[in-house]
Amino acid sequence: MTISGKEKEALKYVAKGYSFKEIADELGVSASAIEKRIQPLYKRFNVKNLTHLVSFAYENYILP
Repeated sequence: MTISGKEKEALKYVAKGYSFKEIADELGVSASAIEKRIQPLYKRFNVKNLTHLVSFAYENYILP
């Protein structure tokens, strides 16, 4: 399961409960840039929502 550094960085913030806008502010990018990093992961990992994505990431050791 490959995930880019930027995807992983955004996912870490999602796991901490940050909104896409808050993540964007933190990383100095637009909220749509964050959305474009996160949305493809749904299909790649066959998950249905953000909560499922975060739990999948922990279960599969994508996040520590």
